[in-house]
Amino acid sequence: MGSIGSADGPTRVFLAGELGMGWLSLMGLIIVALLLLPNIFFTVRKQETTGCYIKSWVDSVEKVTRITTMLLMIFQLGVSKEGFHSMWAFFLYLFGNAALVIAYWIIWLLYRKRQTRERRLILVEIPCIVYLLCAVTLHHWLLLASAVVFAVSHTHVQQEKIKLIVWEEPEEDEEEL
Repeated sequence: MGSIGSADGPTRVFLAGELGMGWLSLMGLIIVALLLLPNIFFTVRKQETTGCYIKSWVDSVEKVTRITTMLLMIFQLGVSKEGFHSMWAFFLYLFGNAALVIAYWIIWLLYRKRQTRERRLILVEIPCIVYLLCAVTLHHWLLLASAVVFAVSHTHVQQEKIKLIVWEEPEEDEEEL
């Protein structure tokens, strides 16, 4: 067995995708679950009751590509080579996704306290960036195609919804320094 870059031992096994689950990505499943959990908690608490729904063909595309992208994160369909192509790709995948997921959770907590347009836009974009990062680092071109269409349609649909929401204006300090 040859080594990948300077990797050896367990890292080589992980990078080569020799964990016996070539068609299933445990990391992809964890990432998708971590991105979905705050959405589920937020929806269950019913903190956003805007009732704004966008009915258009872009909305349909967004819904289909959302599911497709999540499934492609979990099930490695269309991947010609399992594992990562370099140590740098592995580290970018691991630490990039960790940082993005942590940022996503932090922004969700802030959004839960006070809902603003800016926080919502960040919450819209982080999953798109995660999916694109995973696709590029894994050379998963089917995921990349789905993630690009999802990113464009998701951003458009969410921007249309943001226009319909009545936002609280930030309270300005009465005292000026």
